[in-house]
Amino acid sequence: MPALILLLCALLALPVHADSLRQRIESFIAEKRTPGLVLMVVQQGQVLRHEAFGLADLETKRPLQRDAILRLYSMSKPLTALAVLRQVQAGRLRLDTPLQELLPQFAKLPTIQIRHLLSHTAGFDYGGDLTSWTGLRYLWAQPMDQEGKSLEQAMAALAGLPLRHEPGQAWTYGMSSDVLGAVLERLHGQPLDQVLAREVFAPLGMVDTGFQVPAAQRPRLATQHEMGGIPLLYKRIRVDADSSRLGLEAPRLRSAGGGLVGTVADYMRFAQALLQRPPKLLAPALFEAMLSNQLPAAQPRLPAEVYARSGYGLGLGIKLEDDGPQAAGTVFWAGKGGSLFWVDRQHQLAVVAAMPLNGAARGLEKRLIPWVYEWLAQRGR
Repeated sequence: MPALILLLCALLALPVHADSLRQRIESFIAEKRTPGLVLMVVQQGQVLRHEAFGLADLETKRPLQRDAILRLYSMSKPLTALAVLRQVQAGRLRLDTPLQELLPQFAKLPTIQIRHLLSHTAGFDYGGDLTSWTGLRYLWAQPMDQEGKSLEQAMAALAGLPLRHEPGQAWTYGMSSDVLGAVLERLHGQPLDQVLAREVFAPLGMVDTGFQVPAAQRPRLATQHEMGGIPLLYKRIRVDADSSRLGLEAPRLRSAGGGLVGTVADYMRFAQALLQRPPKLLAPALFEAMLSNQLPAAQPRLPAEVYARSGYGLGLGIKLEDDGPQAAGTVFWAGKGGSLFWVDRQHQLAVVAAMPLNGAARGLEKRLIPWVYEWLAQRGR
């Protein structure tokens, strides 16, 4: 009888262990930290989890589905980087090609190489540093403001702003990926959406990623939310009407650094491509350069407040040493709209998650990383 009781207790405990990840995510949603979440976990080529939690729209109570289309924002950057590196492989570009050879409107700036744009060491800013005169100028000018502006006009506005530093001397997160989008358009004489579709989306089988959601698929597009309320008193999640327009109409200004929408399953195709050996879309040497730290000796790591123990390759972040459960060599990035991914090459693990909530990716990331590894350990993986 004692043995039978122990067996029954063990069987009853199994669902708790198996669903520890689910329980934590559901608690995260119940605490009103996000309306919903889509998560996909793949290890050694096996899909271990692909699940949606919560709501796609808080006002209508529309459930979030696994195939929901969400806004990728800065997770557009690694996809753009891959497209550019394929041009290097094809001989249309070199990593040391001067930007000014392709876009002469930047002729008055110091020489910027393609590798500087890929590694965010070109000196272009986003304008978030209010203590810097240059940062204030970027904030005031808003070169990538989409209101009635074309990519060519945006590049002309950006070319009139100073760099934060000499190219190659430091890491500054800014509009470099958008400049690469203009480079791709100039190389091919085609709109950016067509170039990305041919160079990245089609080869990887990404069928739901782009700058605009087709009319027939719009019911799948999640509503974007933001955190509102009164500071220090209470917070509440509310619909962000402005952000929710992204993806509904064909943009005049296609942002290679933050304009894409797509599904978690689509992005997982890209993430898994980073695990393939030999690589699918790049020559091995170029592929390894993409996934190797490219930061200068004067600043070999990202600022700790951005990502600790990390460097930056050609289009994505890289863990330079073990960081908790993540192994050294893990590559990653996130977007302001609530999306994130990481690829732990040592553990043959790829994780993609996305929420319809602005500014929430980092808060989720700190929780989701240990949650996933603990869940995998419980499964004996």
